[in-house]
Amino acid sequence: MNKRVTSFYVETLILILVFVAVILALTQVFGLAKKQSEEAKLLTGAVTLAQNAAEAFSAADSPESLLALLDEGGSAVLEAGTVTASYGADMKPDPEGVLRVEVERVPGSRQTVEGTVRVVRRDTGEEIYSLVTAAYFPEDLGE
Repeated sequence: MNKRVTSFYVETLILILVFVAVILALTQVFGLAKKQSEEAKLLTGAVTLAQNAAEAFSAADSPESLLALLDEGGSAVLEAGTVTASYGADMKPDPEGVLRVEVERVPGSRQTVEGTVRVVRRDTGEEIYSLVTAAYFPEDLGE
């Protein structure tokens, strides 16, 4: 009978070790899944912000008008021809936000203007997403 009790304890100990190993593995898997989910959410938000900035770029005929379109509550500034707008983690305008959208205008021909839109992390300066866009303005614009 003593041998049965010993084997029961050994089997129970092995079973507990297996459960602990499974719990540790699942904890790591769920932790990685959460991290990837947060990164995907940030990338999706960055793409949306860049698309919105590109649309504002095509609607604006000057850096000043682009600033007027992107500025909500003092969240955007114009420096050296580049408009920089700040956004919070919820993708809403926030002067102290965690994301920056930088829109740089580069004159092309007389009727076109090219631009680069970059979404970067404010704390590290790491680029999350960027795109190149262009806008066409007819010659009679403003006449």
